Amino acid sequence: MKIKVIDTTLRDGNHALNEQLTPGQVKNICSQLDNAGLYAVEVGLGTGLGGSIPHNCTNTIDLLKAARGVLKKTKLATLFVPGIGDLNDLRQGADVGLDLVRIAVLCTKVDSAIPFIQAAKKMNLQTCVFLMASHILLPNELATQAKIVQDAGSDFIYIGDSIGAMTSKDISDRVCAVSKAVTIPLGIHTHNSLGLAVSNAVEGVNAGCNYIDGTLEGLGEGGGNGNLQAIVAVCEKLGIHTGVDFNLLNHIAEKSLRPLMLKPQELRSNEIAEGFSGELPQILKNLE
Repeated sequence: MKIKVIDTTLRDGNHALNEQLTPGQVKNICSQLDNAGLYAVEVGLGTGLGGSIPHNCTNTIDLLKAARGVLKKTKLATLFVPGIGDLNDLRQGADVGLDLVRIAVLCTKVDSAIPFIQAAKKMNLQTCVFLMASHILLPNELATQAKIVQDAGSDFIYIGDSIGAMTSKDISDRVCAVSKAVTIPLGIHTHNSLGLAVSNAVEGVNAGCNYIDGTLEGLGEGGGNGNLQAIVAVCEKLGIHTGVDFNLLNHIAEKSLRPLMLKPQELRSNEIAEGFSGELPQILKNLE
């Protein structure tokens, strides 16, 4: 079995860096990641195209430009959240050489993705719909929403455990249900609020996902994301071929990312409580 791996350090991990990544830092890390065998590298502010720009931060477009200059073997990706970004933001992303856009919507609000799927396809962008907070729907309900997304033209679908609220069984049940309802590829995105991000990511692949993502060092807001080095290592030990250079990921994480980190990524009691409750954070409630 071979899967495609997306590195989201320079977008989802940017949350944990207070959105302080600079074009130079993005260029440096992307120039190294381009040799790692990844399918894509996702770049931008945490909220993606059109996201509000904190003081002294660089906008997503300028970060994408920096990445585009050095990514030759690897696709350039970013996130787009309808209601945060608009059609003009998506067009700007396409104009700077974006290859792949992941349109992120609350899993109960997939209709909001449809006009942007159609627009992105017209811009010749590979298009994925990212079903955020997939834990709030039962497996059969999530499958119904995924079918809507497929029919609208999405190239593939990501099942997002956006706050790390799911167990491995929760992941497996949802991936299996969605895979029976659609014919396009699936991906899995995990967070570590319950300490399960790596195992849940691998469970997603075992259940039928073709795409997987994570961040170097597990860097991310709250309890963090799935640690990409560990995800790749576990996949390879299980005979799931990623084509990714594990040693190079470790080198980049240690030499280029760790010096930028404000603190070590750790899992604390409040994040565990959030994963246990499954309650949506305010940023996702605003999208309801």
